[in-house]
Amino acid sequence: MSEATKEEKRIDVDKMSDPPISGLIAKKLSAAVQELYNDQEGHELNCLVVGTFTANWACVISDTLPAAGGRVLCIGDSMDSDGKPSQQWLDVIGKRFSKTVFPVSGAIEENYQGIDRKFDLIMFSCCGDYVSMATLLSKWSGLLANNGMVCGSQLDSDDYQASSFAIKDVFKDDVVKDSSTSFWLARVSRDV
Repeated sequence: MSEATKEEKRIDVDKMSDPPISGLIAKKLSAAVQELYNDQEGHELNCLVVGTFTANWACVISDTLPAAGGRVLCIGDSMDSDGKPSQQWLDVIGKRFSKTVFPVSGAIEENYQGIDRKFDLIMFSCCGDYVSMATLLSKWSGLLANNGMVCGSQLDSDDYQASSFAIKDVFKDDVVKDSSTSFWLARVSRDV
């Protein structure tokens, strides 16, 4: 078989239109946050949730933050068309709003200009097509602090094959998948 006729095995679009959300994935995310702050030297954690269901994941992260504190920014579904926090998002966030959890305006594909420090953790709650996912993963993970953690809920080769290919292509051998869920994480080390 020549290069020109070689069959493409990568799937370009996920079967599901929304990323998974479950209590089991929430437990894995909480454990990842705990692991991250155990490795940190007692400083506040700076976290970001990108995509949909950001309020749900932000609550899990916020409730697991260390005594030193921290913040969770949400971009994707946290703001309404008027540029205000959406009521649905606020209903889930509750008393955490403006204490540990903050909405960010803009689309996840846009450049976020308001970063005052690198992120310790970025949770991806999105899916779709391979190119968009690979681009999002690369762009946002570039804003991680050294030895920061990226994670997500969609490493599933059946329902999220395009996203799974993108995750594996961007993070290579650093990806660790939970054996009982579609939760995944990777540490990103930078040459400092």
